[in-house]
Amino acid sequence: VDADEVTYSLHIMIRLELEVALIEGTLEVEDLPQAWNAAYENHLGIRPKNDAEGVLQDIHWYSGMFGYFPTYALGKLYSAEIWNALCREEKNVPALIAAGDFSLIKEWLFKQVHQYGQRYTALELMQKITGAAPGHQAFISYLREKYLES
Repeated sequence: VDADEVTYSLHIMIRLELEVALIEGTLEVEDLPQAWNAAYENHLGIRPKNDAEGVLQDIHWYSGMFGYFPTYALGKLYSAEIWNALCREEKNVPALIAAGDFSLIKEWLFKQVHQYGQRYTALELMQKITGAAPGHQAFISYLREKYLES
C-alpha cells in the first residue's frame, strides 16, 4: 500500500502470480514467504527484510480475500483510458482542474459512465467510452508523461 504508482502494478502482478500458484496447487502456503521474496527480488530487484514488509504487508490473503486483487490494476488501466477519452472530448480539462472547477468532469462522467449503472460489463462500457478494448498503452503513456517528460 506504500508503493508508488509505477511499482504498485508490479506488486499486483507478483501477488497474482503467487495467488494463481496457490490456487493451482503448485505453491504451498508454507512456501509463500520464500516465493514472495524471490518474486520481489526477480521483478523489482529488492528483497523484503521480513514477512511484515513482504508477504504479510497487507490484509488480503490473511483475511481470506482471493481472486479480486487484479481489479486494482484494471482500475488503473481503465482510469487512464477514461482520462484520455475525457481529454479528447473536452480540451480544457487540465485548466478547469487547476481552477478548482470539476463540474464539466462530473457531467461528462455522468453522461459516459454513471448513468449506465450495471447495464454494461466493464469491458463493454470501456469500449463504449473509448471506442476500443482497454489496453495498457494509456496507463504507460500517463506514467511516461508524469515521470519521464515532466
